[in-house]
Amino acid sequence: MTELEVGKEFLMAVCNEAKMNQRPNCTVSSTMLNIDLLRTDLEAGRISWIARKEDFDTVISGFNLKIASEPLRNDLPGYSDLREALRGSVLLPENLGIYSKR
Repeated sequence: MTELEVGKEFLMAVCNEAKMNQRPNCTVSSTMLNIDLLRTDLEAGRISWIARKEDFDTVISGFNLKIASEPLRNDLPGYSDLREALRGSVLLPENLGIYSKR
């Protein structure tokens, strides 16, 4: 699989292309973290699921054990970063309660 780092506009184009070609869903993953972050249901126009906070925190904890430098550890994304990114996106995942504090 080819790895790409993409912006919001590119991701929107991919989702639009998938929908026009009758692809039922699209999964967004983090290669660095080795975790699926979310899956969209393109037919319903909503986010089907988002990585659980517990799973995300477990992955980040594993990274923290491997990184000796505190400034580098502080730069690792937290679950709140994922929530904030979704709040600023075109897809509004209200159906998953992403706006509630966890």
